[in-house]
Amino acid sequence: MTSLKIMVYSAVILLFAPILVAAQESSSGPAFVVLDDGAAVAQVRPAKQPPQTNASSDVENRETDPVGQLKSCVYRSGGAQYQAVKFKMKRAASVRLDALLYDGSGCSPSQFIDEFGYGNKVSLGKGIWIFWFIHFPDMLDTSGLWKVGKQRSQCADYRTAPDC
Repeated sequence: MTSLKIMVYSAVILLFAPILVAAQESSSGPAFVVLDDGAAVAQVRPAKQPPQTNASSDVENRETDPVGQLKSCVYRSGGAQYQAVKFKMKRAASVRLDALLYDGSGCSPSQFIDEFGYGNKVSLGKGIWIFWFIHFPDMLDTSGLWKVGKQRSQCADYRTAPDC
């Protein structure tokens, strides 16, 4: 049995299977998610939006995909660079997540080196989210495919991807 240490930033903790922990500080602060055995970490910056005053806009929001366009990028933290994706959640929703990382460009299945999410559902709040691989820092001669909800990324080439 693997032990898991959790720092709680507020009174809200959600547990999902397989190991998925989420904690959110507040509507204006960061939230963190740990998936599986620490294979990936996600950070959210909640969107600053005016309160909705029109009931019809709620109906429109429910009928559209909650996940915005997936944008591959390089996330920088602690002097390291990580293969990442950035997207906007238009509203809170539970969506399926799968992330695949490949050695070299082209997303060749024979060059597969890492995966997280595995198509499991994650509950994400409204705002900007960044997910990144943690096992291959500073290895930007890699490529990746991301699936979040109904959104699918093109093959990302991290040698040329912009910063997040």
